[in-house]
Amino acid sequence: MVVTAIGTVRVSAPGLNIRRRPTSRETVLGDLRRRDIDMAIGPLAAAPDGLDLVPLFTERLVLMTRKAHPALTADMSLTMLAGLEHLLVSQSVDATGSLDERLSDAGLSRRVVMTLPNFLAAPFIVAETDLVALLAERVAHRLAGVAAIAVHPQPAPAPSWTIGLARLAGAAPDPAVDWICSLAGKVAGKQ
Repeated sequence: MVVTAIGTVRVSAPGLNIRRRPTSRETVLGDLRRRDIDMAIGPLAAAPDGLDLVPLFTERLVLMTRKAHPALTADMSLTMLAGLEHLLVSQSVDATGSLDERLSDAGLSRRVVMTLPNFLAAPFIVAETDLVALLAERVAHRLAGVAAIAVHPQPAPAPSWTIGLARLAGAAPDPAVDWICSLAGKVAGKQ
């Protein structure tokens, strides 16, 4: 979505400068109030009160493996998934993710061999090892050809989540920001 939106912005508004900066559930409201940022895009479930939220798309995690991974010769069960060695993408200091709660509920656990703070290197590491990783479906499919990975649905699929656009509730209209937000909605609808 971001790449498509940037391409459209570059054609429609070539004089516009875009700056991406990190924010979090804890800081987004202050960042918007100070006008450090004009909008935020992320999981709506993480959005604090005081924001106007617009859903953009639904996302889910998929399993990434190297092509011809030996574990993928049979239907993958949750038990088989737990027995694999995992790469976890997480900004947290602990080595747990959304899968761990599901595994725990089934009386299982997994071994996380490696953690990374962002997803960019994950597909390339997975492509060269027997590690497996869960990654957002849209990102995994975009990187599958470049990184030579295979993308599979998860056994016992995890719940999906909604990615949305957040702006400060009651903020004064801003034609440039309104246009970008509208563009984000259009691009997300095409994905």
